[in-house]
Amino acid sequence: MPGLRGRIQGYLDHVIIDEYQDINVAQQRLLALLAGERAEVMAVGDANQCIYEWRGAHPETMLQRFTATFGEAVDYPLSTTFRHGHAPGAGRQPRHRSQSLGAPTSSAWRLPETR
Repeated sequence: MPGLRGRIQGYLDHVIIDEYQDINVAQQRLLALLAGERAEVMAVGDANQCIYEWRGAHPETMLQRFTATFGEAVDYPLSTTFRHGHAPGAGRQPRHRSQSLGAPTSSAWRLPETR
């Protein structure tokens, strides 16, 4: 493993993680290995949209796990979505979760023009 670690670490300058709420411990360790000591790491996720708790994802600890692994972080909550013109998951939660894990996301009144 040390030989492989030496080949992987330091290769990437930036790591972007999407759907971070669905990351489990093994995936977190792999991300830490890929990022190494110098890569800038950015994660995007919504704790209220986690669908992989059955395989070890813990959305309620997203920020704590991130900072424990990659260092100090800044949280930028997004209150508006432009995806499909609606707020994903608005008004519904997984049956096993008794409360929301963050502020609700509202829908933009119209989708932005793209070309």
